[in-house]
Amino acid sequence: MMMDSLPNRSTKHISHVARYSGLVYLTLIVTGIIGLAYLPSQVFIAGQAEQTFSNIQSQPHILRAALFFQTLCFVSYIFLPLFLHRLLGSVSRHWALLMVLLVQLSIPLTMVSLVCKYSLLSLVNTGITYTNDNTVVATSQQLIQLSEGALLFAQIFWGGWLIPLGMLIYHSDFMPKWLGILLVIGGMSYLGKVTLVLLYPDFHNLAFASKITLPATIAEFTTCLWLLFGVGYPIGKES
Repeated sequence: MMMDSLPNRSTKHISHVARYSGLVYLTLIVTGIIGLAYLPSQVFIAGQAEQTFSNIQSQPHILRAALFFQTLCFVSYIFLPLFLHRLLGSVSRHWALLMVLLVQLSIPLTMVSLVCKYSLLSLVNTGITYTNDNTVVATSQQLIQLSEGALLFAQIFWGGWLIPLGMLIYHSDFMPKWLGILLVIGGMSYLGKVTLVLLYPDFHNLAFASKITLPATIAEFTTCLWLLFGVGYPIGKES
């Protein structure tokens, strides 16, 4: 696919858009670490619905805080590609449109996860214990599984959008090619994780399971830093 040439834009304009993009990206990363990784790990125990239910019942404030940070994370995720489209859209309209589309497609899945967790919190607040009501057992298990499943399939798009973003950066004249390559590799790591989870039920027990998306983490954090501090001087027109 041929890349469209960049219009003449001042370095100051590019820098301002990059900084705004970096700030939104930083918000996404920080709230994601807190809301999607740290706080849920305090209450959700993989494969142990009863223990998870008990943890939420004894510490509902943790799940409430997780929901708050997840909401901030997903809202940031909606706006991030719009800022990046403004920054990189002139490199290739097709890649930029695909980048935005893949992000927006993930939003319904993340909303399903949020609703399931909120419903689980409401179920806990009824005061019913896990063991004395079969309906509570079944409902809580379904909500947990549905939430986890929604986030699993959302990762298809979390990884997918990094590929067109990487292509845009690779072909831009003010961000380095290696950063674009790193993003593409990061996107593929997400897709690889989803594939392995679907094909191998015991994937989470593998030693490298928690590290498989490490390339994506490194790529996104590096991109955020580059947007905040690295964009400002063209690095040379790249063919």
